[in-house]
Amino acid sequence: MKTKNWNNRLLSNSFKTQTKIGSFAFINMIVRLVFISVLVLSTNIRSEQTTQTEEQRSPILSPELTLKALETDSQQQQNPWRFLHNYQAKYAVQSEGDTLGSATRKLNFKDQQWTLSTSAKISKFFISVKTNETTSFHIKDDLLINDYFYSRTKISLKKARVMEQIFDWDKKIETGKRGKKTWEIPLEKQVFDRISNVMQLRADLLAGKKDFNYDVSYKGKQYVYSYSLVKKETLQTKMGEISTMKFLREKSNGDQVILWLAPEYNYIPIKIAQYEKDEADVTLVLESFDYLSDDSP
Repeated sequence: MKTKNWNNRLLSNSFKTQTKIGSFAFINMIVRLVFISVLVLSTNIRSEQTTQTEEQRSPILSPELTLKALETDSQQQQNPWRFLHNYQAKYAVQSEGDTLGSATRKLNFKDQQWTLSTSAKISKFFISVKTNETTSFHIKDDLLINDYFYSRTKISLKKARVMEQIFDWDKKIETGKRGKKTWEIPLEKQVFDRISNVMQLRADLLAGKKDFNYDVSYKGKQYVYSYSLVKKETLQTKMGEISTMKFLREKSNGDQVILWLAPEYNYIPIKIAQYEKDEADVTLVLESFDYLSDDSP
């Protein structure tokens, strides 16, 4: 009888341990998801080619994989921000072959300022996560100027994590707050938040630039995000077969962020993934896109 009770206790403890480990693994995966979800931005497909069939589309890039092939026509180079228009896009959030939830992005222009907002909700087992991100910016002399960034993440049974950044270019000071931590950083040059840097990447590609290095402010520190072209790759999506250029950003710890950008659609992110050592990848894939009422300049 004692042996049976002992075995039951062992099985119960083993189940609790495995459940706890699984929960921690999922929460760790969620952290990666939150990081990736804020990268899913600037998904506006402002191109007449969106109304064409697959057979009617002409290739944007030559087969040779060179940065020169990324150069666009003179009109795009003169106005690299012409892709900015109000829109709503939806992405599927996937990990290890399972769809865990969805993310929605909206871009809106009002009072001479662009606002890009993201909301995402995913769940697995008894854990759910909701995220909301907002970045506001304006364009001056063909440069993206950050004005404001806000982030809120809520995980089941945990207190919401909030971060706010205000970029005062008149006083040349960034003020920020994350929990109890506050900071002030001098604004001595163009700097981005962790969303807006990809917007600048798209504009730089349309302008035919060849270097993709961006100063990014995050949690009171500034980092350099560097993107490199890996290869040309065709993806099968719900929107059909799309040709993309695969870009890589490698972190100092070896983790990788990969963007699949579609030159045919002004380099919108079709797919975004993060890979970490000994961890499952988290991927967002574009599923739908709709224009909203357009008040853009």
